[in-house]
Amino acid sequence: MWPRMNRRTIKRTALACCAAVFVALAAAGGNAFAAESRFERARNLYDIHEYNVALVLFEKVIESEPENGEALDFASWCNRYLGNWETAKKGFQQAEQLLPGKLSKWVKVGLGETYLGAGAYGESILAFEQAIGLDPDDEELVVRARKGIVLANASLMDSKAMNTALSDLSGDVAAEVKEDADALLERQSASNKPGEATASETVSSGNLSNADERRAAVFEAAAASSERETAETPDQQGPAEPKERETGSSPANDDRNAPGNGVELGSGSIWSVLSLGEPIEGILSGLSGLGISIQKVEEPTRSGAWIHILGFPPGMAPPAVTNGDADTTMCVIEEFQGRLRAVTITSFWENRKSCIRMKDAIFKETAAKLNERLRVIGAVTDSGLFTEAQWVLGESPIGVSLSGTAGLDGSIIVETIYIDLSLI
Repeated sequence: MWPRMNRRTIKRTALACCAAVFVALAAAGGNAFAAESRFERARNLYDIHEYNVALVLFEKVIESEPENGEALDFASWCNRYLGNWETAKKGFQQAEQLLPGKLSKWVKVGLGETYLGAGAYGESILAFEQAIGLDPDDEELVVRARKGIVLANASLMDSKAMNTALSDLSGDVAAEVKEDADALLERQSASNKPGEATASETVSSGNLSNADERRAAVFEAAAASSERETAETPDQQGPAEPKERETGSSPANDDRNAPGNGVELGSGSIWSVLSLGEPIEGILSGLSGLGISIQKVEEPTRSGAWIHILGFPPGMAPPAVTNGDADTTMCVIEEFQGRLRAVTITSFWENRKSCIRMKDAIFKETAAKLNERLRVIGAVTDSGLFTEAQWVLGESPIGVSLSGTAGLDGSIIVETIYIDLSLI
């Protein structure tokens, strides 16, 4: 069976990861690609945690080979890590039909992690138990699934079932996952809102939606609220003249185009040339002028956007909002209708202990930084394994989304997205 994320334990630096991305994409030569070579490029990108880009290529493989269960499986894992619960669930279910028997054991694990991230804890437990039943001799799969069962029961505040699941794990592993389970128990006890079902029930208590849908709903609600506030505020001076957006405006003089303004981004900040909503040609030229290499993914996303991967020269780090010793930090920009629609910064940690506690600490610290500059418009969503929140930049059309994911394999992903809301 093909490996899942983090079965390779070699630590990669950010520079090595970026180099691998370019190697993976450099094989592209022209517009016609064999599905097999596209799949291999997608696999290379998946292995270095570039899930947004890998997903684009996996989806293209599926378009040409709809019966390719392996591609469906990997695309679903990408969606799982990106918080696209609904699409991940459907993809895993389709892959399960194409990969019968033991071939679908990791599909079941992915389905379990999808339910766990979405907060559908009862369904998560059932999926993990089914994965174990398919191959009880696969030690890595069994340990990962049992971890999920422990955390799901903790989220349901079912201490008895949680401790039973813990007893099935070895001493060190059990002690490690117990820290995260205790954190979930504490959180649920404090909120007094346990999950809605036990392990014996099939439930749909979670929010099985996609990340874009959740962000759009929050931003739309914020826009409606802003319109109501404007309508309710007496205007003593008459309507203001609309202000034109200056081309090439920088963080120093235009808050709308300054997602990093007021936030410490580390060395080599590139916000001086990243103006959301501006023509992409000028932005790419500005990045090149800073010595940043740019690789355009050869296929568009489903929404018709184009992804550009940025490669940073020695001494210039990607502009991460997060602190700490991330193993990898990557930055991609998204072009839509010839303009810069979004900037995505992803930090990745692997082989960490007490992942949920660590993820929570990183998320809290990062959110505090964003709170210094931005206005919170949506409540934080937290399922334990996955946490997200959204902001807007003042009265601008710029939205910010922060998400944190803890993996059952010891990984942590924290992603910050700055997006021009007028282009979605």
